[in-house]
Amino acid sequence: MSIDTNYRLFNILIADGHKIFRDGLQVTLKGIELVQKIFQASNVPETLYELKYNCCDLVLIDHLLPLTNGTAFTREIKRLYPAIKVIGLSIFDDDEHLSNMFENGVDGYLLKNTDCLEIEMAIVSVMNGRHYFSKDISASVIEKVLRNVDFHCTEKFEKLNRREKEILKLLYEEYSSREIADRLFISERTVEFYRQSLARKTGAKNIVGLIKYAICNNLIESR
Repeated sequence: MSIDTNYRLFNILIADGHKIFRDGLQVTLKGIELVQKIFQASNVPETLYELKYNCCDLVLIDHLLPLTNGTAFTREIKRLYPAIKVIGLSIFDDDEHLSNMFENGVDGYLLKNTDCLEIEMAIVSVMNGRHYFSKDISASVIEKVLRNVDFHCTEKFEKLNRREKEILKLLYEEYSSREIADRLFISERTVEFYRQSLARKTGAKNIVGLIKYAICNNLIESR
């Protein structure tokens, strides 16, 4: 997995109140080639110290970070260090917690039961300037967050045809390619062709991008 811009390694700060979690996450991060240095902080003062004296590219922050909380503190990190990317860490997958985190400036949101591969995917996404939602968060929750938070609907996209709109709606409803093929009486290979077409026309690299496109173009109704 590679970064779109010039390849380089990243320094990451883990800000979480639980040492056993920080240590476990640090072991995971050491297995990711993109990661160079890893720092740890257990609360807000320690996080500010690490950010001041170490060159960090990304902060992985618990939304319940001790001595205030990670949600509100994220806004301060962004104010002091606007170039630093922030990924929120949480056990909650509801739209209220996600909306609060994104409203306060996080670039991504990971559930704490995630694995090494998804952590790497999240790092690549946010360091490329994209937002990232944990893969276990439902499409309907992501849609609510995208509607609640200003993610900007200013992009100009190529228009979709009727079949592409049908498949986009079914993807939003979390049907698999096999299920979509059965539902529309077409081959799974044809579904994959349309998925590629959707990605090309919308510029979306994942379901989040597709949902954002659908919202911007009023293709799905709010649940």
